[in-house]
Amino acid sequence: MKKLKDKNVYILIITILFASLIINIVGIIMHIKNANPYNRISHQTNFSTTVDAPKAFVYATLKDNDKGFLEGFGPREVNLNYGHTDVDLEIQNKDKTTKTYKLVINKPDKRDTENRLASLSTSAKKINFNPNQYSYNINVGANVESIYVNSSLMSDKSHYVYGYEPRKIDLQEGLNVAFIRTKSEAGEEKDYKINIFKSTNNEEIEEDNSLDLDSLSLSVGQINFKKDKLSYRVKVANEVDEINVYAFAKNKKAEVSVGDTKLNEGKNEILIDVKYNNESKTYKVIVNREKKVIQDNDKKLKELIVSGYNIHFNPDKFNYDIVADANRNLIISAYPYLNDTDVTIIGNEQNKKNKTIKLLVTNVEGKYNTYQINIKDKFWNIKNEVIAVAVTFIGGLFILSLLKYYEMKTTKKKRKKRAKK
Repeated sequence: MKKLKDKNVYILIITILFASLIINIVGIIMHIKNANPYNRISHQTNFSTTVDAPKAFVYATLKDNDKGFLEGFGPREVNLNYGHTDVDLEIQNKDKTTKTYKLVINKPDKRDTENRLASLSTSAKKINFNPNQYSYNINVGANVESIYVNSSLMSDKSHYVYGYEPRKIDLQEGLNVAFIRTKSEAGEEKDYKINIFKSTNNEEIEEDNSLDLDSLSLSVGQINFKKDKLSYRVKVANEVDEINVYAFAKNKKAEVSVGDTKLNEGKNEILIDVKYNNESKTYKVIVNREKKVIQDNDKKLKELIVSGYNIHFNPDKFNYDIVADANRNLIISAYPYLNDTDVTIIGNEQNKKNKTIKLLVTNVEGKYNTYQINIKDKFWNIKNEVIAVAVTFIGGLFILSLLKYYEMKTTKKKRKKRAKK
């Protein structure tokens, strides 16, 4: 125990105690700073997030009972547009002053931009079609009163603009301009232009009295049409509940009729009848509409965000714990998988130690899952910091006192031994 006499021991112990005190005091200062109403978190008023969902459910908590949300600017459901959607949360104090928090939600646009045609033809002249060529010229004789323009779409997600789909074009002498206009899922339009020159000279036209179709196309799905092939098959998604059939006969005098084009799930037969002189010929298109897949995720969240906290969200995990200071503002955003799924954020069950927020995710059948966020106060708060400082200081003094007492006792024993000698 001779080393106890060495002052370095006391210096080391005092240094450790001093460092511990400094660390605890810094902790107290940080807690005081966070408790200030103008700390970084509560003073921050702009938040942003990126999600891919049709709607958002934005929830926010108030830290003071004397404040409230302005009507129409509180927690609510928000429909999302592609791009940026601004959500304002406005808080009013009892003295009528207001403060606005802004949440910017970015919804990426993943819609298909394909709007080209896969084919383009006319009943009068053959077109050397190229999907990337958007203008064509054809010449017809003076005795051609009308022609049929037909086409098919490159993408099942695109469609024709009303009035500019495949159709019959009545011709006048001179230049006639016909457009086939398409629109992509993303809303981008494209025009294919056909310049039809009707001359003043008659051309001998061989009359076609057959019952053959000249062209056949669909608004959704691709078929490889041949006039002698009478049956076709195509498969469409469940979302397609009706299909347009564009059928034009070679015989201008023939009557073409198309059967019911509304689709049930599974197999549907659409009959196209070509009639002339009491004779008829029937083409058949068999459309298989996929059955709706009942998804387990119809009552699950695709994304759950608590602004400022990483909760490591998983759609199959329904319980989350957050350790946070009681004064922090929370902005919670919830996004379901499906458009027809409802999300309801219900009440707060509060006590001194924790707060529970529940989110009900309900499908069209009324079945639901419950996600739960448990918010607990930090254990290492300012109260515990002060206690830690006191314990460290008192404990340090106690250790130093013991060391001093032991040293004095040892010195006293040595003095007695010397005295006996």
